[in-house]
Amino acid sequence: MRRIGVLVDREAVATPEVLAAARRFGKALGEHRALAVVLGPLIGATRTLVQASTGVGGRGLVLTPEPTEELDQVEIRVVADRPAACREMVDRVEAFVVIPGAVASLDDAFEPWDWAGGTALQPLALWDVDDAFSKLLRHASDAAVDRFARESQRGQLIMSRDPDDILRRLADYRPPETRRGTAFSDD
Repeated sequence: MRRIGVLVDREAVATPEVLAAARRFGKALGEHRALAVVLGPLIGATRTLVQASTGVGGRGLVLTPEPTEELDQVEIRVVADRPAACREMVDRVEAFVVIPGAVASLDDAFEPWDWAGGTALQPLALWDVDDAFSKLLRHASDAAVDRFARESQRGQLIMSRDPDDILRRLADYRPPETRRGTAFSDD
C-alpha cells in the first residue's frame, strides 16, 4: 500500500507521548515509501508525523479547509471544510491508520468507515501503543463493538503494537469475502 490515511492528534499542542508516537509512525511510513495523507492544518502531532516521514524519504499530502504552512515533499490541498477533507481522504487512500492520541473513543476510531457513507472498503489499522485500543475494546460491550464495526468490516480491522507490522499487514491485505446479496437456492 502506497497511500495511507493517518488519523493523528490535530491539536496545536500535543503531549510528548503523542508527539513521540507521531514521529515513530511517520518515520515508518517514510521508510516504507508510503504517502502519508493527513487532515490539516499542519500543526502539532500532524506536523511531526509528516516531517518524520519526509525526513526519511516519504511524502505527505495534507487535506485542510484552511491554508497551512508548506513543507518540502508535502502537497497541501485546501478543501471546502472538514467533511470534504474526510471524503477526499477516502477517495485518495488505500488504508487508514489511527495512532494514539488521535481518538478518545471507539466511535472516533471507526469514523473513517463512515466518511464514505458506511461503504468504505479500505482496511483500518489501530496502532495499539501502551494498549490504548486494547483498553477501549476491553471495556466496550459486544453491542457497542457491533454498532461500530459491522460484521463485513471486521476482516478490515488490523491492530498491532508495531508500526512496521501494521505496514506489512496492510501491504499483504486482501479484502474479506462478503456475503452474497441473495440467498442460495437448492434448485
